[in-house]
Amino acid sequence: MRKRSSLLFLLLFYHVLAWGQADLCDSRIIYEIKAIFDPETGIISGSQNIDWTNSSSDAVREVYFHADLNAFRNNHSAYYRASLDHRAVDAWQLDAEHQAEQNWGYMKIKSVKLGEQSLEPAFEHDYTVFKVSLPSGILPGRSVKLFLNFEAKLPYDGPGLGFKEKNFVAARWYPRLGVWKNGKWSCDPFFLHCGLYSRLANYRVELTVPDDYQVAATGVLSDSSATGELKTLTFTQECVTDFCWAASSEMTCVKRDFTHSELPTVQVNIFQFGKRQTNVTKLFEAASQALIHFGLWYTPYPYSQLTIIDGPLSSAGTHVLPLFVLIGDRKKNAPRQFDSQYQIVSQVARQFWSVMMSCDQDRWFGSGMSEYSTQRCMNAVFGARLYSTGFLRHNGFEIPFAYNNSQIFQWTFNPYIWDFREQISDLPLSAQREDPVNPADLDANFSEKSALAFWTLEATLGEEVFGKAIRSFALENSFKNPSLSDFFSSLAAYTDRELDWFFHRLAEGKGYVDFAVENIRSFEAVNTVGFAENDDFKYQPPEETGGKPKLFESIIELSCTGDIGITVDIRMTMENGEEINETWDGLSQYKLIRLSHDSRITLVEIDPQNKVYLDVFKNNNSMYRNVNPVPALKWTTRWLFWLQHFFEVVAFFS
Repeated sequence: MRKRSSLLFLLLFYHVLAWGQADLCDSRIIYEIKAIFDPETGIISGSQNIDWTNSSSDAVREVYFHADLNAFRNNHSAYYRASLDHRAVDAWQLDAEHQAEQNWGYMKIKSVKLGEQSLEPAFEHDYTVFKVSLPSGILPGRSVKLFLNFEAKLPYDGPGLGFKEKNFVAARWYPRLGVWKNGKWSCDPFFLHCGLYSRLANYRVELTVPDDYQVAATGVLSDSSATGELKTLTFTQECVTDFCWAASSEMTCVKRDFTHSELPTVQVNIFQFGKRQTNVTKLFEAASQALIHFGLWYTPYPYSQLTIIDGPLSSAGTHVLPLFVLIGDRKKNAPRQFDSQYQIVSQVARQFWSVMMSCDQDRWFGSGMSEYSTQRCMNAVFGARLYSTGFLRHNGFEIPFAYNNSQIFQWTFNPYIWDFREQISDLPLSAQREDPVNPADLDANFSEKSALAFWTLEATLGEEVFGKAIRSFALENSFKNPSLSDFFSSLAAYTDRELDWFFHRLAEGKGYVDFAVENIRSFEAVNTVGFAENDDFKYQPPEETGGKPKLFESIIELSCTGDIGITVDIRMTMENGEEINETWDGLSQYKLIRLSHDSRITLVEIDPQNKVYLDVFKNNNSMYRNVNPVPALKWTTRWLFWLQHFFEVVAFFS
């Protein structure tokens, strides 16, 4: 027995060692990029070799690329117009003060070659996408090697990219391949919610910068050389969807190792720009908690490093930056005392679901799982603490206010989102950019509504069952570009519950959920007197009670607005304290419940355990038969008291 245990231990040890040394994924794309960066102009002069293998069964005759920085080329791009028209959360636009030439961005494609043959790039849409036609098709299993020369300019303070105060963050700064899928290229123009889906690739990047500049990058530094006032840094990285870097002459770095007995070691590099004084220990602890919880809940973080950039650029609208965490302006949903921790946990969650899982092919799935995982981790680490906000904000002045949350610490479910949910919840989760909807609504649909869907799914299946299913899905599908059918298979292995509401009615159908108790009536039951309610028309005289207890008839009217149809619990509380429970599939618009009981009904509650987080308006989920005016009077008195004090303050300063 001891020999067998030793053998199993050795096999496990060598398996883990081999796993750590083997390629992370079967990547069919290789980027070799050489770039020179001029911080005075913000221009990147680059060339790249791309090796792409056709793993499909189709012959491919053209190749599509993203040229994302052209979204910042002028005020006619789809991205700029959407930002201007809808004031979206991740909007980027230059006001009159910043519309100088140096603050716009662009990407120029100078040449494309296949061997010695020059190919002509053909731009589409708003110049954020271009294609190259090939002289002959790429047969299944064959590879093509393209050589591109390009010039890219970083814009001023873009969404997770650009420059500010001579500090630079470069993302999507080189021509990126689209995704060949289902016999066509998936290569959407850069928009608020599109143009981000990429296959996993291996990178080797040589970046030349001024000698006094510090550089942080997605990859691991494998070589460095200096020539005069310039230095060339070589980075390599396997299995990521993008290669990002940051540079500054004022940047400092602190390196710490994350260690855990059940998880691999990760080097955490914390870079801070200029005068940023965020507590490094707090940042490292937040990253550690994210790596611990996601590693144990889902799958271990497979990369050797994680880079945190604490800088002056805006983090609003930051898309996935592989191995990167960008801390910038305060995130809209984060309680201010946990702002930086929230941003770290949120962006590490994206590493798991949008990079390792490559779930952006179903955009709502990757975004929703990232939001759900973030909220769950924050709740586990920090618990139900005070949520703080401020009122009467103007020129740096505000009146602070804090209050406790109940149940799940609702990091995303704060009052801002609860108020906003009615505006976003009508869209199907699978809605696309091409659909004629407000881009801000679409963004909230991808994030908040889909996160609510996963909370509802967990509450429906139970935390233990859902936890096992999602861990199985993550372990089996890391770096495999999983689809919704893979997720369904993982759930089906752990439950036989009906999930059509999630995978079809919610994902594909337009609608929302709003359960409501419309009316309650309860009255003394009356025996039938007159002709019987059947075909023999036999007369029934008044029946003597004979000391029998009184019966009461209760009629409850329920409604469900929306088309999703989620099974929901109903709890009816009687005057004698007894509780009667029932379920409703939610497929019909109305439901009538008739109840005969020896006690009158007092209270009706739909979803009493708050499992359906998708319900857009919770205040109508319960109703008392007799309304108690005391709570309303109590709150009215309190608000009148505060209102009186407010007017006293206004009168004092007037």
